[in-house]
Amino acid sequence: MARMNQPSYEKRFARLSGRIEKVFILIILAGVVLVMGSQFLLTFDSFRQSFVETVRLEGVASP
Repeated sequence: MARMNQPSYEKRFARLSGRIEKVFILIILAGVVLVMGSQFLLTFDSFRQSFVETVRLEGVASP
């Protein structure tokens, strides 16, 4: 009787692991897209001046 439930368990596990794998792939792809987008935005001086503190502090004497 335990063997009859085993294929069902394996199918459910395979389905669950497939869903989890898809979520991980989507998270990784979203991270790559965000990194590429932020790097693209940092190529513009106006964006970099507004959002990067070290660029704003360049040339400012230390107190």
